Amino acid sequence: MKAWIRTIFLLKSKIGQLVELIAEEMDALSVDIAANTLTVFTKMLALEDKKRRVVNFKVFSTLLKGQLEKQEYSLIKLHIVDGKSFEEIAPLFESSKSALSRKFNKAINKCEDFLIKLTFNEERLVSEYKDIALIYRTVQKIK
Repeated sequence: MKAWIRTIFLLKSKIGQLVELIAEEMDALSVDIAANTLTVFTKMLALEDKKRRVVNFKVFSTLLKGQLEKQEYSLIKLHIVDGKSFEEIAPLFESSKSALSRKFNKAINKCEDFLIKLTFNEERLVSEYKDIALIYRTVQKIK
């Protein structure tokens, strides 16, 4: 689950681009006059479902941010998104790197607990996102 939490925060800024790509793919399908109507309709439904799941993935980041204290979110952003080590971040928080590591793990666990409360455990996340390459590959890379 921790890899999923990291991925949610890491990809937050890229999700908009992914939604746009899906929308472009839908537009291209809608103007293909030579295509079979049923085939186009089926593909459009699949793309709309994919778009919904991608948007939901972005919503996770907003929901998780709301569960965290300001300092916890800043720590996650600096470490995950900006790629800074605990050693680099420690002076900003006037803390030791080991204390920051503990705070970081506590914040990640808080996010994990919240997703599970929303019924998004590891199995469900895999089921929902295994066909969305950007998301699933990122999770696999982090693991």
